[in-house]
Amino acid sequence: MTPARRAALAALRQTLDRGQDIQAAVDHHLRDLAPRERPLATELTYGTVRLLGRIHALLQLQLPRFQRLSLLTRRLLELAAYELLFLRVPAHATRSWATQAAKTILGAKLAALVHASLRRLEAHADLAHDEAAFLASAGSIWDWFSLPSWIWELWEQERGLDAARELAAMSLTPAPVGVRLRGQVPPDIARRLRPVVRFGGQKGMALETWPQCLEAAEAQGIAVRMSLASQEAVLGLEPLCWPQPVWDACAGRGGKALLVHDLGKQVLASDPNAFRLRGLRNDCRRLGVDLPILQADARKPPLRIPPGTILVDAPCSGLGVLARRPDIRWKRTPEDVDALARLQTEILDTAGRILPPGGMLAYLTCTVSRQENEGQLDRLRAQHPQLRLRHCFMTPPQWGEVFFAALLERS
Repeated sequence: MTPARRAALAALRQTLDRGQDIQAAVDHHLRDLAPRERPLATELTYGTVRLLGRIHALLQLQLPRFQRLSLLTRRLLELAAYELLFLRVPAHATRSWATQAAKTILGAKLAALVHASLRRLEAHADLAHDEAAFLASAGSIWDWFSLPSWIWELWEQERGLDAARELAAMSLTPAPVGVRLRGQVPPDIARRLRPVVRFGGQKGMALETWPQCLEAAEAQGIAVRMSLASQEAVLGLEPLCWPQPVWDACAGRGGKALLVHDLGKQVLASDPNAFRLRGLRNDCRRLGVDLPILQADARKPPLRIPPGTILVDAPCSGLGVLARRPDIRWKRTPEDVDALARLQTEILDTAGRILPPGGMLAYLTCTVSRQENEGQLDRLRAQHPQLRLRHCFMTPPQWGEVFFAALLERS
């Protein structure tokens, strides 16, 4: 078993069996790998998690007792199945390392089962790429799109079949790498960027990959990593018109707070998570930005005077960013959505209560759920009738991530 595959198996187990965030798990196991091994380890981990539902259905078809196997055996089979079905690796090479790894880790009997299962899977590999054939013999529509049934049913019920298919397909496409530009990019770098640009925005771009030519611009603070969809969600809410000061009540790592600051607004950032705020402080030092930062719960405003604008980038179920964080689909539950909606309600009630006349409330999520999006606006406006909705939209799925954004003004 190569170091890349060993690292991918370990990261897969940390993500799915121990609940760690996929990016943190991958980063941890990449540290000891040679640079040439890292792309394969990353692709194997993310790809397996992203397509786990389809892989499960296909393995279950060939091995009916798949779900009764030990977790380690299943993870090894899932990893090998992804490589066999979706990567350009010779099938015999995949069978060879997987069988040998199973023999070393699990014993000869299970190694024989792994080998036989992968042979049968290879014989029916076309099912992994033919939706009609898959649905006829292997699994459901949500299995095909590698989603839990509740997410598919939520989207189909709330958005309709076509929109549900578009959202589901988006979740299977690796998210682009976002860059926000804080200054003028030298012409030679701009020219070298063109081949990797997927979409352009008002202040940044969505890239196929982070190119080497941006390293210097990032070090100089000209280029900042931030998804294009999240940039456009903020910019679409007319931040140049926001009264000051702006309180970013759920700042996290502060990408949106820094964007609003760079537009010339006075910003105060707060978040209850000390680790995230440490990252924001580091970014501020690196970028030469003086931003007031407080550790505080948005339901208990740390303010002496009312802010002119409250930015609520609310904790949410994250169903709009499954392409970037594919493990969310296997960790979230309907009960999580209910709990997060209650938290959002409390945060918005607090914001609605302290917002002064003429003040604005910007509400954002990275999810696709009426309970967390449109439903929150309906409830907020019923509770605070003086709030007038100025603008409301969702970023298009074609950008790789979906953000919900709304701007309200207090009369």
